[in-house]
Amino acid sequence: MHSSIRSRAETSPGIYPAAEWFVEAFGAKAVSAWIENHAAPGWWQPVALSIGLPAPRTVECSAPSPCLSQLEAEMALYRAARREPADVLEMEWSSGVTSRSPAALTGLRDAVERHFRLTANANRVAVIDPSDITEASLATLHALGSTTWRVLSHGDGLAAAAVITAARRLGFARIEASVSAAPARRGCQREADRLIERLIVAEPDRIVLPSAYMGDVAQRLIGSGYSCVARNTFAPAPGQSAGPRRPGFASSQPFGYSMRSAGSVIALGQRSIGRIGPLSYQNHRVPRAYSSALEERTLPIERGLLLTQDDIVRGEVIACLSADFFVDVAMFEATCGIDFHRYFNAEWNALRDFERAGALVADAAHLALTPAGRLVCDDVCRIFDRRTRMLTEACTRPRLL
Repeated sequence: MHSSIRSRAETSPGIYPAAEWFVEAFGAKAVSAWIENHAAPGWWQPVALSIGLPAPRTVECSAPSPCLSQLEAEMALYRAARREPADVLEMEWSSGVTSRSPAALTGLRDAVERHFRLTANANRVAVIDPSDITEASLATLHALGSTTWRVLSHGDGLAAAAVITAARRLGFARIEASVSAAPARRGCQREADRLIERLIVAEPDRIVLPSAYMGDVAQRLIGSGYSCVARNTFAPAPGQSAGPRRPGFASSQPFGYSMRSAGSVIALGQRSIGRIGPLSYQNHRVPRAYSSALEERTLPIERGLLLTQDDIVRGEVIACLSADFFVDVAMFEATCGIDFHRYFNAEWNALRDFERAGALVADAAHLALTPAGRLVCDDVCRIFDRRTRMLTEACTRPRLL
């Protein structure tokens, strides 16, 4: 692969436009109005829940009871606005949630079931921070029906490998290791090397790399029998893994790749990010503001963005490339009412460098990344990121700053 198109920057595959584009002028009233409009497209489809809490060691939420009470109060607001429980296809608990006591985890599960309806095959994702989790909490998560573990992998990987081994012992079918970007400090390269080697030995079903690792580390995984199955995401080739093989991802959500495609993502808890219809939003990041909103019986939303038609179209293209490495041109033209090649004329021309390098195949019917091109999916997606391109262009013209 030519170095000129090698990935150089960190981007989040989960949401477009990214949260840095959210504005505080957008608040709870916009989301509430959309929820209360029961004819809103997509609102009656099954949803995903993204539930987050700060780590227990922080002063923001060290006592479990008030934090869990606030989460349930927020759930009640969504149910009241909708007037009936939403069906849930997928639910993610953040590492700040999963590191709570067994009693707190059971209480949260009960609260969710009081206000939502989990479908029979709902995917229940537990994000695990090995530095905070206890064996009792791991066993409780298994007993509560968690189906997927997303293990945050940092440092030398010893703790992450131990958690992956414990998950295998408990019988989890889907285990994902999410690698944190290495800090810029002396000796971090050796530590990062040990981390990757330990993950290879532990054999999770997925390894997700930060963009900065999509060079030598990606090649090391491929050399160890892994293949790139989604943007920055690797899985053992068939027959290589200790666990059963799973199909690819269906969609890209604010909290990461998903096996299910949900109509909306409801954010619960401080800092959580959600999307309902054309609205992307984030809950209050300051604990006092979050608590005050709930005391006033209003959704604790701090900022957000009303997506334009262009945002939605570009976000869908980026999501398809991220999850499938493939864009069906005819499908986009039919569903979005656009002439794909005319609409993305500038982007189509910019893709020629990737095509000449053997990274993608582009014709009238489809756009597809080649096996080599999957390693530069970040760069291909960035071509369709009009907002970041506009910002970059503005920064090169001082009079606009």
